Amino acid sequence: MKRDGQLEAWAQAAGRGDRSALSDLYDGLSPDLLGYLVDLTRSRSSAEDLLHEAWLRAIRGFSKRRAPVRLWMFRIARNLAVDQARGRQRREKAIAGARSSVASATDRDERSDDDFVGLRQAVARLPDEQRDVVLLRYYSGLTFAQIAEVVDQPQGTVVFRVRRALSVLRKELAHEISA
Repeated sequence: MKRDGQLEAWAQAAGRGDRSALSDLYDGLSPDLLGYLVDLTRSRSSAEDLLHEAWLRAIRGFSKRRAPVRLWMFRIARNLAVDQARGRQRREKAIAGARSSVASATDRDERSDDDFVGLRQAVARLPDEQRDVVLLRYYSGLTFAQIAEVVDQPQGTVVFRVRRALSVLRKELAHEISA
């Protein structure tokens, strides 16, 4: 490929702490890596995030590199994209499972369906990000830490979303009761 010898020289110098060589290596490899990641993820934003993470991992791992730098960087980028896709699939599965649990739990409930219509409708009107964390917390029984892992967000963000959703639900249900 283009400039493989030069890329290797930059990688070796970067591994010894040469910032200029790291910058040259970044400039030499990033356009190809970004193009690959955009094609792989079909999202420029995701591809840019993955490119950033790939370079962070590379910087930490130059001393462990055994393959030519071009191949090594593409392997890092690919592995990150695969991990991201798997994480997204796990989150989607968990969220679908939580929604399914809500449906089956309400079907099993012997109490009048009318008691829960307002609550289910209010939960359904929540924004997706709030509805998903509420379902995972109260219908699937996950902890905030587990939910954070499922939705790939910091735990503080999950707690905030749950609290915001509960506030919205309280207001809506209080309005329904008073109406």
